[in-house]
Amino acid sequence: MAQRGAPKIDVVDCGGYCMALEGSHRLAAADALGIVPDLMIYEQDQLLDIRRYDWLDAHIWAETIYSARDVAGELCSAHQAVA
Repeated sequence: MAQRGAPKIDVVDCGGYCMALEGSHRLAAADALGIVPDLMIYEQDQLLDIRRYDWLDAHIWAETIYSARDVAGELCSAHQAVA
C-alpha cells in the first residue's frame, strides 16, 4: 500500500456512516499506515452491478443489479452472519 498508494474502496452512504462493500481489511491497513483511502461513495438509490464483487453468492442474490441500499442491507443481514 505504501508503494501502490491509497486503496480504492466502494462504500454506500448510509446516512451517519459509510458501509464498505468490500476491502474492509484494506481500510484497517490504510488507517494503520496513515494513508487516506480513495472512497467511491454510492448513494442509496444508485444501482450497482454486484457481479464485480467476490462475495456474490448466487443462491442469495437472484439478480445482478440492485440499489446500493438493498446491497448494504443484505450485507448487514443474518444471511451474511459469520460463525
